[in-house]
Amino acid sequence: MELGLVIAALADLHWRPSDAWMAAFVSQVSQQLPGFENEDYGLLLHGLAALGQPLSPGLLGRFAAEAGRKLYGLSGEGLGLLVWGLAQYDFQMQQAAQWWAALYSECALKWESTTLRGCALMAAGLAQLGPRHLPPGEWEAAFITRYKAVSSKPASWQELLLGLRLAAGLEPGEVLHLTPWLGNLLLQLGRAWGLQEPQQPEGLAAVLAEVDAQVEAAAAAAAAVHQYAAADTAVIGAAAASG
Repeated sequence: MELGLVIAALADLHWRPSDAWMAAFVSQVSQQLPGFENEDYGLLLHGLAALGQPLSPGLLGRFAAEAGRKLYGLSGEGLGLLVWGLAQYDFQMQQAAQWWAALYSECALKWESTTLRGCALMAAGLAQLGPRHLPPGEWEAAFITRYKAVSSKPASWQELLLGLRLAAGLEPGEVLHLTPWLGNLLLQLGRAWGLQEPQQPEGLAAVLAEVDAQVEAAAAAAAAVHQYAAADTAVIGAAAASG
């Protein structure tokens, strides 16, 4: 658990240690892989992926196989962390159909421990992985029920998409893959909340473009304020030193 907590904390802080430190960390993960339990797999893979750490296909395959044998130990949020992490590495493996069937079966048992973050990461990760192993209809129905239970009702499609981006922890400029599957899932979710159909001719794609533009504009404004404050602090410090 210690390695998982360490890398998760670094990812939350958006602080990536040196390449040498990361290489040593990955070496420890490889050596200790059979001994990991419970939330370790989700924390480790999400943290490594969030920090942009490359993993060899061999290690990723071993990691996924070990996680697949111990899915019972992961919470709903842990499953979401795991799926999002796998998506960042374009996860593929032999006997993948059985692996995903086991994961979706485990999801059915873990919705009560699936947080808003877990729901958002799961949906974003599955969309990014593409149409190879999409969940069954009963998973989608349970997802919608759980998402409504852990999220506030949005007043608009913009709020729904912004809420999904924020819950998944996507940075400005980071892509939310609005695939046909995810678009359909979000339309079902919005309808369940009573939202009217999007008015834009391009549907949710146009709404997402608006949201992305707003997020990037807000990030640029925040960066400008930070830069101004830093310059102001430097001027004050220089004045104090000269006085």
